[in-house]
Amino acid sequence: MLKHPRILLINVCLRYDTPLSALPVGLACIATALRDAGYLPEILDIDLHRLSDDAVREHLERNRYDIIGLGNIISGYRHTKRLCQLAKAVQPDALLVVGNTVASIPEQLLGWNPEVDVAVLGEGDRTIVELARAWAGGTSLEAVAGIALRVDGKVVRTPVRECVPRLEDVPFPDFTLFELEKYLEFSWKFVPEPHPIKRELMLSLPVNTARGCPFDCTFCYHAFKACPYRYYSFESAVQYFQEMQRRYKVQYLNFWDELTLVSRPRAVELCDALERNDCKAYWPVGPRGNLFKAQDLDLLRRCASLGATTIGGALESGAPEILAAMNKKISPEEFIEQMQTGYRAGLVPNTSVVFGYPQETKETIAQTLLVCERAGVYPSAGYVLPLPNTRIYEHCRKRGLITDEEAYLLRIADRQDLHVNLTAMPDEELVSTVTEGLIRLKDKLGIPLSDKDVIKTTYYRAARRNADGSGVGARQDGV
Repeated sequence: MLKHPRILLINVCLRYDTPLSALPVGLACIATALRDAGYLPEILDIDLHRLSDDAVREHLERNRYDIIGLGNIISGYRHTKRLCQLAKAVQPDALLVVGNTVASIPEQLLGWNPEVDVAVLGEGDRTIVELARAWAGGTSLEAVAGIALRVDGKVVRTPVRECVPRLEDVPFPDFTLFELEKYLEFSWKFVPEPHPIKRELMLSLPVNTARGCPFDCTFCYHAFKACPYRYYSFESAVQYFQEMQRRYKVQYLNFWDELTLVSRPRAVELCDALERNDCKAYWPVGPRGNLFKAQDLDLLRRCASLGATTIGGALESGAPEILAAMNKKISPEEFIEQMQTGYRAGLVPNTSVVFGYPQETKETIAQTLLVCERAGVYPSAGYVLPLPNTRIYEHCRKRGLITDEEAYLLRIADRQDLHVNLTAMPDEELVSTVTEGLIRLKDKLGIPLSDKDVIKTTYYRAARRNADGSGVGARQDGV
């Protein structure tokens, strides 16, 4: 008779110093897969409750588990290491499983951390279920595809697991496995400006409609990098959201994707699904930075009429040579055209920028901020954060900017802080040039931020006026 394993999933906290806690979409997918396979995992939500290490230790001392799983992004490696040491010290016999991008360098992860038993590579929905079944049946974990583990003291990768070909075969996550109502209490903090109703009254739900990205920027790494870009039908995504809307009165459909709208037909499909299901919701238009052109004005107006409030699209840099180094495949002019077309359709633009590529100078920083000014958008700004399995990370290693890889991963955190300087400018000059430029931009656009918050803004802010001082409503068509 198979023994039923007792499974614990840990939701890690990355930012103890902020009040933000987002529903863990990836971990919810894992929990849902286990539940659907007949295993009901317990959840230890460190992030939601800001549990101390002592509290985690006390929980593990009171409750025994056969499998302990946690996922984390690789920039939070230090938290993974600490929690794995803690968990294994209290429960040495538990199978400790780690996933998400922190497992993207499995040889190093298992080499640096003897406490970790298994690294899950890529998509974990099916892998975690097969691990649970192998444990329950007493069979070798080496038969489970898509993992790395130790065999005779050496780290071994099992055969590559094929990506799920149709996302429609993967259920949307069941957030009721978590304390959903508590998350919803402060979900308004993830809603960007503008706010159609009082911000504190908005309830936001993250909905993942796609996995991966068809593009290959040199600084970007995500858990689905080895898989083709796939997406759900918007019909199923909208119906999923509406069910949550009926149960929890959520109003904001917060698309939680690397890339939601990969093409104009997908935008039409989304509008059709919203209309067909009579879905009343607010939502962001989430394309690449150059998808929409001036001739798409009517399509974007249709989006706005169906509840869209913002239009995104990452610029990353306004300097063509840096965009080329990033492999972004967009131009500043295309970005401005999309943002201004969106604005004319009634959508507020938002974007993100990355400073600090090797080609960065005072002049390229000024170029980027000027593009934002012309587009009427205040960006979410940060510095390039080299991560393993990206070309910019290998560039840093070759230049000797990253020598001790684990020491580097233990000290990095958010991209809003400068962790490694790839430019020819001294650190202080780079940071002051970026900060002073952002202060000037937020003053020109009337963004209500203090000078000390121009990088760590917490959410997207809408321009209150044009750069020339006129009201936002006075903006003219054209660049």
